[in-house]
Amino acid sequence: MLLQVVRFGQGLGSHVKLAAFCPRSGIWTANRCMIQSHKALQFYGHNEGRQCVSSSKYSTVTFDRPDDPHTSVTARWMDSYQQHFKDVDKLNTWMTNIGHDSSLAESTKVVGALMCSLFHGLFAGQNSLANTVFWASLLENTSSDDCILLFRDLVEVCSSGLVPREEEQCDTFFRALFLKNDPELDVFLRQYADDCFIAVGSMSSPDDNSLWAMRKASIASMFPSKIADQRILRQPVVEWTLPALDLNQFRDDAQAQRLTPYGYTAYHFFQLFELSLSLSSAQSDPRETLYPTASMFTGCVLDALWARYYVTNDNRCLDRIMFAANEALVYIQSILGEKKGVNQLIRALTLKDDPARAVADLCKDYPEGQLIMSAGTSACLSLISNSESLPAIWAYIERFRKDGLRSEMSLAQRNVSRLLSVVKAAKDISKLTSHKLDA
Repeated sequence: MLLQVVRFGQGLGSHVKLAAFCPRSGIWTANRCMIQSHKALQFYGHNEGRQCVSSSKYSTVTFDRPDDPHTSVTARWMDSYQQHFKDVDKLNTWMTNIGHDSSLAESTKVVGALMCSLFHGLFAGQNSLANTVFWASLLENTSSDDCILLFRDLVEVCSSGLVPREEEQCDTFFRALFLKNDPELDVFLRQYADDCFIAVGSMSSPDDNSLWAMRKASIASMFPSKIADQRILRQPVVEWTLPALDLNQFRDDAQAQRLTPYGYTAYHFFQLFELSLSLSSAQSDPRETLYPTASMFTGCVLDALWARYYVTNDNRCLDRIMFAANEALVYIQSILGEKKGVNQLIRALTLKDDPARAVADLCKDYPEGQLIMSAGTSACLSLISNSESLPAIWAYIERFRKDGLRSEMSLAQRNVSRLLSVVKAAKDISKLTSHKLDA
């Protein structure tokens, strides 16, 4: 989860082992060919100083021509990184505030943030899904020409030897451009994906045919040939399934090896593939395979919702996160009773040490219930923590507590708002008490 460096939410499933990206998958072969064709296009916005026109209410990324077009891309990106993001906490601040400050969308800051993300491997592993959504959202109104040039420069930077897991990170950024859903950009992306697939097809198959098939299937999913599959992968993040809250659907999708938007990045694709193999075994124990994987994926989807919100300030993302919190509230009330369930949940959430474990212990005899409660814990704590730096979040939550809304959805949100208000007040008092004691 992005808790490792950049905190989008309160990550789940950190105990799930990271699967290494498949090396020599054909992606890097296509990348190197693309770099050679890129030597004459070393700058963004070839209409000098051009700014993308957008009616969007959030920041649009702009790219300016560099002062010295002969300076290498890697050198320029490193300069931007060292100037703006040498302290990784600054990357966190940049990501969480870019939707509120248009100056953060300046080209030097954007490429500096990209360099920092690549340096810390944020386009790899569990981090990859949220970062895919973040950059797809950030580049949503950027022209196809600028996106192509940006991707080509990213490939060149990754080939410098400075970037860890360079193949996987390039692959992830490609998928962010796919999620952008730009018909003009799709012409380039389709050709690039086809080149990758041809490259991997020309390589000799290793002894492990199942792994090789997984590699080819992952590359084929970069830009699916069927329109229906493209639509599935391009579903808005607010419509994605939260696996912990729909475990049967998650298991069915994994067993059938269906394409899912939360399984789009290479890392998550491989995780679902491995889960499908485990589920096919008669000796498979869901507590060791299905449950931890569903927990990890749920955390990644919640982080993706935060990623989208940071860029767009789309309250539908908050609605979805509050939905996860409400599911946990409803579940614990069904187990412990209405009043006792709420009181026990509040007490667990306000603990200073490991509130997630305390919440899980409330329903330790119900493994599937623990998944729901873990998702709800992540949702509650991330809403409170993010509201400290983004007051608009708390203003939105408070609206449901104060207004006399009567729809089924708003009633659920009102219950969550009341829960969060009590938890936040208790945490604020605890912080104040600790501060006075320390003084």
